[in-house]
Amino acid sequence: IIFKYLTKNGGLEMEYQDRLFNQKNRASMDKIINNLPGGIIVFEMQENKIKTLFSNDGTYQLFGYSKEAFKTVFHSDVFEIVYQPDLAPLQEEFYEATKNRESFEHGCRCFRNDGTLMWTYFRVNYIGTEDGRNVFVGLITDSSKERLLEEKSRINEEMYHIAFNQSNVFLLEYDHRSKQVSCSSESSAAYFDSAAFSNIPESLIDSDLIHERSFDDFYHFYHQIIGGVKTGEVKLKMRALNSDKYIWIHVKFTNIFDDDNQPIKAVGVYQNIDEQVRLESRYLQEIKYRQKLMQRSITNLEVNLTTDEVIKAHNVTYNLLGLDEKASYSEFIKKMVTLVADEDKHLFLDTFGLDNVRQAYHDGKDDLRISFLFYRPTKKRYGWVSTHMMFLYNEETNQLMGFFYANDIDDDKRKTIELTRQARTDALTGLINRRELERVITSEIQLVEPGNYGALFMIDVDNFKLVNDANGHSAGDETLRFVANRLKSLFRGDDVVGRFGGDEFMVYMKEVGAKKDVISKAKQVSEALATTCPGSKIDISCSVGVTFVETPRVIFDEIYHQADSAAYEAKKNGKKSYHIFE
Repeated sequence: IIFKYLTKNGGLEMEYQDRLFNQKNRASMDKIINNLPGGIIVFEMQENKIKTLFSNDGTYQLFGYSKEAFKTVFHSDVFEIVYQPDLAPLQEEFYEATKNRESFEHGCRCFRNDGTLMWTYFRVNYIGTEDGRNVFVGLITDSSKERLLEEKSRINEEMYHIAFNQSNVFLLEYDHRSKQVSCSSESSAAYFDSAAFSNIPESLIDSDLIHERSFDDFYHFYHQIIGGVKTGEVKLKMRALNSDKYIWIHVKFTNIFDDDNQPIKAVGVYQNIDEQVRLESRYLQEIKYRQKLMQRSITNLEVNLTTDEVIKAHNVTYNLLGLDEKASYSEFIKKMVTLVADEDKHLFLDTFGLDNVRQAYHDGKDDLRISFLFYRPTKKRYGWVSTHMMFLYNEETNQLMGFFYANDIDDDKRKTIELTRQARTDALTGLINRRELERVITSEIQLVEPGNYGALFMIDVDNFKLVNDANGHSAGDETLRFVANRLKSLFRGDDVVGRFGGDEFMVYMKEVGAKKDVISKAKQVSEALATTCPGSKIDISCSVGVTFVETPRVIFDEIYHQADSAAYEAKKNGKKSYHIFE
């Protein structure tokens, strides 16, 4: 009945009893199908193409999509979600099943909505139709846990054989009656000061042979032996011979029983697994590290930089960039740069272009990192991202592999930019502060050349102490803000304007064409600042000192003292005027 109902929902004309599918029964049947574990799908083979006719809600939930999102992204075709290298074998199963009119089971990897690969198991039944159409009804389930267990089992077995074949294995024997452990001569020479230990387990603990971190495991292991358990094993941290260093060992035992089924001896083997434990710990740390990167990344992929192939990519990457799953790394970079801010495009291509990446590795670099502004279509604005490419050279295949990912750092970056701005800005006036003035002007001095020199202005508010004393600090603050705004309006946009401190301001004019223009500007500044401050209604004036910067060999302190000396001369000459340093 379910098969018949599914094929009806799939659009097939089959003979069935309409009474089975009245409105009430249809609702019940929908509820049954949509609550079955896993995905239920109806397929049809049409001219060597496999078409998806029907999918239940469980299918979409299995892959982490809503029904609408799944249809939008994959056009309801389940095969578009299959990992490309696994697609051909699955299609071949369908071809064979169609030819032989038989059912089949098959496992393959599929992409989930979060970009991870999930092992998926297909159980597909060929049902056909009376009019000769090749129809299948399939059950799809998540088999990731089973595959993971199989893989872990395979890895553990492989690691065991590697350790067994490449390291020495030593024998030991425990006598239940005497509570004594005897070791082989090779074992005692390699690890123990003695070939035999009595009064087990106390003697091993008291001699500091067992690390305190392994006490509980050792006692549990010992009680397994004396308790008559047939076999057992444990990992222990044991002190190395003639050393304070502890190493990891793996111990496995088998009990031998007498005629009364009482344990009389335990025969065991142990081996040094210190390097194995270290590698396992490193491997687990690397897995955790990659998982964190994957969780934080907005896009990531593994690539073969030798062949220009994308080996594995986050599904969101394809959606974000509109890429085909067969796209090369070069095509990925070409697409991604279209979303990079114009001012950062050259930086991005110079860093991650295929030829540049290869050259960076050959130049001895282990990885590449840059940050830039990147357009986020979902947010409809540019945001800061950090990108990282890690290299791994496969010596067996002589191919260069790369792991590329991009993280959203927009919030952190904007906070850093704001903190940097605050550190470089005078809080009262909004102009750059003394430290930033010195940094920027020092840099500008290096650009000075004949016919392209600069001029440094020192502007000192006349009688500012009287302004504060007579009118209060708020009036003084208002006066300083007025002077700052007036100076910004008097100079060009690329001139450097800042508050040097107190009632002193500094301006550096770049690329001065003629000295007479600078002198005219000094006069203009002096006259423009001889006015009444609109906010405080206080009459103000300023003394202006100017020095010319005609060589890049001068230092900041030198030209500062020259301009400051000129401002002092202006004050001596009655204030409310300017003076050019000679």
